Amino acid sequence: MILDLLFGFGALLILAAGLLVRWRIREATRRRPPEVTEEALRRIVEEGVLRNDDPGPLDEETIREEEDRFWSETWDRPENLWE
Repeated sequence: MILDLLFGFGALLILAAGLLVRWRIREATRRRPPEVTEEALRRIVEEGVLRNDDPGPLDEETIREEEDRFWSETWDRPENLWE
């Protein structure tokens, strides 16, 4: 009797956790449509384009230099602690 109650409670707990995870994933992946405000429409009409504060494309040369610098560093050899 008690074992059946514990099993039922555990099953309900697992079901509730699964539903909660599913709800959180759905909320996280829900995309809102872009909002076009009156100010944005005015700028599009006046300038022909709507600019945002995006920093633009990454500088590949700077990235390559930093990557080369990172891989050219000398690394300490691992200690053999088991010997």
